[in-house]
Amino acid sequence: MIARRILLSAILMTVSILVEATSSRARLPPKANAVLLAPCSNLACSFLPLIKTEPKVVAGDGVIDIVSRANERALFAELHNSSTVAATDMIVTANIYTVDLAGNADLIATVRNTPVFTYALPGQIIPFQIGLGVLPPHGVYGTYTSTVSVQARLITETSRIVPAVVYTPIDPFGDLTGGVVVEVRNDSVTPIRNVQFAVWSLSSGCGARLRTFDTELQPGGVLTEVASICTSFTTVPIETIRIAAQAEK
Repeated sequence: MIARRILLSAILMTVSILVEATSSRARLPPKANAVLLAPCSNLACSFLPLIKTEPKVVAGDGVIDIVSRANERALFAELHNSSTVAATDMIVTANIYTVDLAGNADLIATVRNTPVFTYALPGQIIPFQIGLGVLPPHGVYGTYTSTVSVQARLITETSRIVPAVVYTPIDPFGDLTGGVVVEVRNDSVTPIRNVQFAVWSLSSGCGARLRTFDTELQPGGVLTEVASICTSFTTVPIETIRIAAQAEK
């Protein structure tokens, strides 16, 4: 009888230890980078690591600058299409913050807009800008900060192509220039039309203007155009100049 009681006590102790261990495991917080697949029970929780993939169209660094004497401001930035197909229906969302002396950021505006190009072709960088209007007084540092995200639809078929394009700075002042001579060349064996290009520099705070030409460009043909970086004469560092071009085949 005594032996039976000892055995039963040992069995109950073992069960109690197992239940406590199982309950402790169920109370463990979710692991980092994991998603809960099943609710916690008295048995266990099941976790599956997330498979993280880089977004195909991302927003690069932006610059917020004054665009008029009325202290209106705009966000100038770029979109990078890292996919192997074109992106369209792009909507850019920017959250604008001010920063106080302690480095605390306060959200003051959320704004949306679309890029100047309808498409972002594979591997292409295109500009966008969002008018912010007259913002509240900024932080102690005198600048704003922002976080930018983009939604886009990827498409496998498009008649748009990236033509060959080069530019030459106009009368550079050392490492600075106020404009460029743009040459868009048709290196394909068929004509291209609806040529578009934009020239910009994030250091200028002037954004980018899209230029469209309806003329058909024959194989080997060259389209030459003078483009200023800003509407008014403003010099920018030559190495900050970017240009994007598209055409329809």
